Amino acid sequence: LVDEITAHHWVGNTVDFLVKWNLGNSTWEPHAHCKELEALDNYLELQGAPSVQRLPKGSQRTRNVRD
Repeated sequence: LVDEITAHHWVGNTVDFLVKWNLGNSTWEPHAHCKELEALDNYLELQGAPSVQRLPKGSQRTRNVRD
């Protein structure tokens, strides 16, 4: 299960997300693997982006919501 999405980076016109899994490990996953996740909705809200296409280009990390 997914704990949260903590970062994103663009490669050309596609975006990958750094997914933190409940077991503690993190992996980069393509948007297609994340688009139905509640964690993606939370990440977009933290980034202030109304949609994936509006995420900043380059690599971005979220603020830790638990801090």
